[in-house]
Amino acid sequence: MYHNIEYLYEFWYNVFGVKVMFAKRRVQSYLLELSNYNVPNVDALPQMNFYMEQVISYLENNLKVFEIDDKLITSSMVNNYVKGNIIPAPVNKKYSKVQLTYLLEICSLKNVLTLNEIMNIIDFGPYKDVYTYYKSIQDELVNSISGSVKKSVSKIKKDNEDIELKKLAMELALKANIYKTLSEKIVMLLEQKKYEEIEKLKKDLLK
Repeated sequence: MYHNIEYLYEFWYNVFGVKVMFAKRRVQSYLLELSNYNVPNVDALPQMNFYMEQVISYLENNLKVFEIDDKLITSSMVNNYVKGNIIPAPVNKKYSKVQLTYLLEICSLKNVLTLNEIMNIIDFGPYKDVYTYYKSIQDELVNSISGSVKKSVSKIKKDNEDIELKKLAMELALKANIYKTLSEKIVMLLEQKKYEEIEKLKKDLLK
């Protein structure tokens, strides 16, 4: 449906020379697609184990709404995650839903945090508990943010569409930067606390 709508806008613009709120409609179409996204429930993840090609295909299909230019996941990335002990190694070259939960979380967070930082914040419980929390927060944010941006976009008038969209993009980017900074700061402080506790333990053992 999304691509059919885009085709109609392109047709009207190219044939009739009429730009029917082209940029705004594209943003609205994307917001509709985004608002319909839900992280799969842990019990809805594939029960059968996947080979690498199947893992990549599954993740690409599930996360395509978040792709802009670069691919969110490739076989090389997965191999590097395994080598770096970021995710459990496959068994007989097959990946289970345990690895899928890790990969979904990593793909959602890696544009904000480093891999080490990600691992430091997704180790607070059993994988199912972490994934359930991740799903609840991701779904809640997708719903609330897409709804809020929809309202902002709907108020944009045709005569100043481009300017208003640029302002909106700047606002969202500034918010994203603040959230990113706060997230990185919290992770850094947690690491600092952990380091101080280890140093204190070393000193206590030497007494």
